[in-house]
Amino acid sequence: METPPSRETVIIVHGTWAAPVSSKLHWYQSGSSDGCFVSKLDKALQARGSIARCWAHCDEGTRAFHWSGENSWVARTKGADALGDYVHELQKAGWLCHVVAHSHGGNVLIEALPKIDATEDGEAPTGRLVTLGTPFMDVTSPVLENDQVRREILLGLGIMLIAMQGYGVWAKWALVSEHPVIVIAPTAVILAGVLLRWRKRVLRDSWSTYFRKYWTRVLSDVVLWTGAALILQATLFTPWYPDREIWSISGGVVLLALMFRWRWNRKRNSSVSSASATHTTSSAKPQMLALSSRIDEAWQVLHHLRVTKNPLAAKDGLLRYLISSLTSSYIQRAAADRLNYSPLGRISVGPAIGAAAVHLWLVLTCYMLWSHRNELNGNSEWHPFLSMLSTFLVLSITSSLLFGDRFIAAYLFPFRWISRTTGAIANTVVAVGTYAVRRAAWQLILRIAMGLEGYQFPLPAVEQCPRRLGDIVKYEDISPVAQAIALNDRSAWVARHLLSVSETFAKVTVTGVDVQALLRTIEADQTLVHAAYYTHDECIERIADWIALGR
Repeated sequence: METPPSRETVIIVHGTWAAPVSSKLHWYQSGSSDGCFVSKLDKALQARGSIARCWAHCDEGTRAFHWSGENSWVARTKGADALGDYVHELQKAGWLCHVVAHSHGGNVLIEALPKIDATEDGEAPTGRLVTLGTPFMDVTSPVLENDQVRREILLGLGIMLIAMQGYGVWAKWALVSEHPVIVIAPTAVILAGVLLRWRKRVLRDSWSTYFRKYWTRVLSDVVLWTGAALILQATLFTPWYPDREIWSISGGVVLLALMFRWRWNRKRNSSVSSASATHTTSSAKPQMLALSSRIDEAWQVLHHLRVTKNPLAAKDGLLRYLISSLTSSYIQRAAADRLNYSPLGRISVGPAIGAAAVHLWLVLTCYMLWSHRNELNGNSEWHPFLSMLSTFLVLSITSSLLFGDRFIAAYLFPFRWISRTTGAIANTVVAVGTYAVRRAAWQLILRIAMGLEGYQFPLPAVEQCPRRLGDIVKYEDISPVAQAIALNDRSAWVARHLLSVSETFAKVTVTGVDVQALLRTIEADQTLVHAAYYTHDECIERIADWIALGR
């Protein structure tokens, strides 16, 4: 039986915007006060007979762990890498490491689990883990799945190239026939890479265990890619039916599509089954306690933002949106014209007929000038245009002075109509940009608020319990007493911050910066539910129970 470690420590991982500063001590740091979280948890552990203490390993000169605290998935990933190394070094020194993580520190802990669990012979086992009010977001699984697909494709292409050489596809090339080393060298490199990749797996398990676990996957990959090579060789490189090459290629493409579709379905089913069984065999009972609450402010903000449909997006499609924008712009310009010319009253028949006669006279004059342009200008091309322009201006000004404002309104009507129409059409260019921004702006706001700006995959769900870890996690709500006290304190918090919150959500568009400012306020205020996990004695007692008694 393995002897339990004689040294136990509790590492506390802070949340977002809570990195250490020189001006004050945070709740997770030692020596902040006698009534702080660290001292209360140490007393609770001592009362339960546990030798674990917060930051016990720091008495030997080791610095306390912290990460940058930035609201960024990159910062959390870097923090997870640093936490994994930190715990790994302590485990090698013989420490049993318990970890308590608050808020996004829980996501740092989840990402660090592969390193924390990767213990070697002679190292201390993994301690108990606790997360406090963590809005769990799985950002690593899509990255790992994408990397796995890429590695499988590269391995499959290697198998296919080796098979194609066996079929003699490259034997027709004179260069390869004269210099076989060109074929042998890449083949040897590919085979060596495949063997080294498999060797790392085989070293962790016995040969029988390895092949019993992976033989179906390896065999299906070899058969799939070897069959793909055979189809390519038979339909594209050296067709078996040269006189029906099109039909051969089409049939090969269809067959390849069906093969890869079958492989994709098989892989998806195996991924679902393996995900449902994640960590179920690694331990007989849960190793992590997830304390949270449905009224946790940080979780509520992120969860409801994530599930809310885009409130900025246009409800209509692009075509209907452009037609609506064109109509609205035209009506707006028409209304401006009515404001300018309505004091003149309704335009009577006389000014309208006079304006039409002047326009007809101008058209006929311009036509005559253009018809006799060669006689008027000799070699100059600009003279008829200048003549038409000057005639147009003289007649317009003279007519306006003679017939008054109502004539001007009737006379300018065609030009005003053309101006309204062209302006409305030009506005559709802006409308296209507005439509695109309205569709994309909400996703950007969500990414900034969730700290996923620059993340290339779909936004993950915001959970209270990391379902992907399976049975190693036990979820619990915080005690009703602590929750009731926090709710009363939150009423006072709402009264204090009502103005700023109202101003934030009264804006036409709530930006990601606004949401981040709200989350920063929630993170810093210790009277809210989000801070109850480390400020209320009932929650601290529950953390001590989990670490000391394992229940």
